[in-house]
Amino acid sequence: LQAKFPHTSKRSGLDSYLFFIVLSGSGELQYNGSTYRLNRNDCIFIDCKQPYAHITSDDLWKLKWVHFNGQSMAEIYNKYLSRGGEPVFTVEQNEKCIELLDDIFSIVSSEDYIRDMKINEKLASLLTLIMSKSWHPGKPQATQKRGELTNIKSWLDKKYTSKISLDELAKQFYIDKFYLSKIFK
Repeated sequence: LQAKFPHTSKRSGLDSYLFFIVLSGSGELQYNGSTYRLNRNDCIFIDCKQPYAHITSDDLWKLKWVHFNGQSMAEIYNKYLSRGGEPVFTVEQNEKCIELLDDIFSIVSSEDYIRDMKINEKLASLLTLIMSKSWHPGKPQATQKRGELTNIKSWLDKKYTSKISLDELAKQFYIDKFYLSKIFK
């Protein structure tokens, strides 16, 4: 996307997640009651069910972006947040990010009969890159998640003589059972 003039793009209620990187120019993101100034190498990763706006400044920006979704994306995004991930982060070495987005665009426009699987592979690589930028253990979200896990462990300590299934535990604490199986082996 190369902006031709300053503009605002507002959305909400989309069943997708948005990732973009600013290649040049500047603008801002309005999301969850905060405004973030965006410049070259800044990235956003947001849940588009929430209202958001991105606004280009007079220094018209150029972006690479992708909207995507999948069955496990809510859990992945929650994990991103629980690790302290922010809606905006900066990548100093943007080559890998740009390469992944270019690969996704190339695959999408191909006639390859397994392109869905190749897109999935590239999105997984992009999510891995995004997740590597999310570890901020001092952030309130990360601290809150550790507190939730302490509550789960305490509950398990009290109920250890009862028959407990992962499904029941996940339902009780509103946490993905696959995540729980990794945490409580």
